[in-house]
Amino acid sequence: MTYPNFSLRNACQFLASLLIITPFVWGEDRTENHPRARVERGKKFVEVTSSGLPIKCRSNTLALGDYNGDGFDDLIVSGCRPLPFLWKNNGDNTFSKIALKVERLSDCHGMGFADFDNDGDQDLLQTTGGRGGKGGIPGGFLVNYGDHFKHEAVARGIDYLDARGRMPLWLDYDNDGLLDLLYCNAGSEVAWTRLFKQKPDHTFMPATGAFDLEANKLCDSQQFRALYSHLFDDQKPCIVLPMDRLALEIGESGLKKIDLPPLRGGRHIAIADLDNDGKLDMAILRGPPMTKIVETPNGFRLQARTKQSFQALHFSVQGSDEIKVFIRPAHGVKVFNREQVFIGDYKGEWFNPPADQWPPPPPTKGIRRGEIEKVYFTLSKKDPRTHMEEGLGRMNEYPLGNGVYIFYNPAKEEWELSIAAGSPSSSGNNPFGRTAVGIFVKSKGRISITERIRFGKNRSNSLRIFRNTGQDFIDVTSEVLGDFPHSGNDIVAADFDNDGDQDLYIVCCDTLENKPNIILENKDGRFTLMADIADAAGSMLGRGDQALVADYNKDGRLDLVVTNGWGNRVINSGPLQYIRNNIDIKNNWLAVNLVGDPNGNGKVNRDAIGAIVKVVTPDGNRQIRELGCSSQASKRLHFGLGENSQIQQLCVLWPNGAHACFDDVDVNREVGITQINEGAVLEDMLRD
Repeated sequence: MTYPNFSLRNACQFLASLLIITPFVWGEDRTENHPRARVERGKKFVEVTSSGLPIKCRSNTLALGDYNGDGFDDLIVSGCRPLPFLWKNNGDNTFSKIALKVERLSDCHGMGFADFDNDGDQDLLQTTGGRGGKGGIPGGFLVNYGDHFKHEAVARGIDYLDARGRMPLWLDYDNDGLLDLLYCNAGSEVAWTRLFKQKPDHTFMPATGAFDLEANKLCDSQQFRALYSHLFDDQKPCIVLPMDRLALEIGESGLKKIDLPPLRGGRHIAIADLDNDGKLDMAILRGPPMTKIVETPNGFRLQARTKQSFQALHFSVQGSDEIKVFIRPAHGVKVFNREQVFIGDYKGEWFNPPADQWPPPPPTKGIRRGEIEKVYFTLSKKDPRTHMEEGLGRMNEYPLGNGVYIFYNPAKEEWELSIAAGSPSSSGNNPFGRTAVGIFVKSKGRISITERIRFGKNRSNSLRIFRNTGQDFIDVTSEVLGDFPHSGNDIVAADFDNDGDQDLYIVCCDTLENKPNIILENKDGRFTLMADIADAAGSMLGRGDQALVADYNKDGRLDLVVTNGWGNRVINSGPLQYIRNNIDIKNNWLAVNLVGDPNGNGKVNRDAIGAIVKVVTPDGNRQIRELGCSSQASKRLHFGLGENSQIQQLCVLWPNGAHACFDDVDVNREVGITQINEGAVLEDMLRD
């Protein structure tokens, strides 16, 4: 069986004439006799990278797409300023680095593959940040011509110069067989998240009338990502906007707002049928808190990543006159030194910290040495220079501009530590705005925080599970999960153990540091921590950002690619990890590829984005998957089947409402289902 639109000759020409291939390998050949394979046989997940961490990079976006038609999901990763690189999947747990020969793009953010022109190959849209809302940078639209990519954003009408582009979403909102585009925008005074309609000549124009998001105030201008899902009705898909906690139901007459369950700080949503009742549920993950305080008997650790103009902590010390302070600036601070730290106000004169008096703690993992100045010093309440009889008071009352203020109030017998980040410096050259700092305070005595000003409480539950009743969503977190205090940047649903229900993978991180990633194993709709996930825990370097799940090596088990470069410099340089699923399971599986018929009577886009696949097995289990919920994810749908040796029925609901069903489908293989007018053909796609 050959792949659609795949030609060895064309693939060779494509690579030779268009791209520069760097012989970079992520992994190594795995055989039963390989010594490392024997060691790894007992690990559930194995990171297939060199021990020296092959890549350190920012990672605004990771996206999957089979750009050369060989049947394997390839990767592209972008990190704002760096030029994006394509990573060709060789199908053997190795990837080759590909440099695109197109005009250089800058300020790169979101990306998404799609066959927008229905010609059988994957094109790539890449949004740009517009220089922080100033505009002037056209988005990147790389049209795939089979043997080369061509940059055609301006010619196709989606350059959108004013936008601060983020994750794009491909969808066919009017069911004309042509993919349209939701251009997510980070918010600016002149640009809005915009829906573009594709015209028959494969150019784009802003959607008008009831589909104009800005004119109808259907959402906030700021949207970092969006999803496409049939939350309430098989026939009516929705645009899901996590930041606004709402869905826009798509109808013939326009878009209808539907409120989603509230969860303040929700970073991302995984949409999946988590209890196999045929309805799509939601798992909503909160992002890392802007500030976090970890208390110990002899000190506290404060992590602050804030745009607040003023925040303060009051704390007392019993049993010691001294405190030791260590300040480590993080991302967003181009220059930081002791001149941005102000101590006391004795006789109206603040002073900067004295020379280093004690050895600082070892650097936190993931922080590169030498990029910033770490400030550490010892203060004593017996030193009158540290005194200030009155606190700083209301916000904006910091006399020397932005920075960190520390003083002792003898009247209250307590210290105050304040962070000022929202005021221009009185001297005009203080760069401390948009603060991101880690502050460590310790003492030989007992430290107690007595008051918090504009510092929120640490979160006790950062993940909520909502069950779809068909009419509404109800919070079942306490029933199926319990407390989950781990914040993160991404959550994906996938059946890692092929037992017939979808587990949850969470990319965890904290305010200023990385945290081990987590797999929540699904057992009959209830979730528990999967034990001993080995390398799936990710890296402690950088900050966890995004995960994409796919069967990259086509062995019937879902693998992971995880990025660790979220945020600005210093703490954002983490590895790009390929983590192979090595779970020793005997469960069966099926992978499904869909191809729509854009020229048929029903006019379905060739990627079949918006299609739904339902699988019924002899044990009565019913599963559902959507194609195109995320424009960054794999287009190959994976079903774990447990011990079922055959699928009783497999049905496809195409975006135009047509159905195609197949009975008694064999398992442990990859199939392609191609729509032909109102019918469909199922073929085996696994090669020898």
